[in-house]
Amino acid sequence: MTRESKMVFKARKADAVSIECFVRDGNEPWRRQGVIPRKGTVAENIAAEIANLERFGWTLYDVEDGNTLTAWKEF
Repeated sequence: MTRESKMVFKARKADAVSIECFVRDGNEPWRRQGVIPRKGTVAENIAAEIANLERFGWTLYDVEDGNTLTAWKEF
């Protein structure tokens, strides 16, 4: 089974970000998982999430736009 995860980063303030999370298995429609509030800039949070995803074995797709990360993992 292949699981895909999508994170959309939205700046709320100069030092606060909301990350909207979505997931899907196979080619199902995207399901919303929730919103994660974080401190820091969008760029700092994207870098931290990339490092975290790679640490846990996720493979990143190309960045769709400047604020969206999509990754997949085979289970």
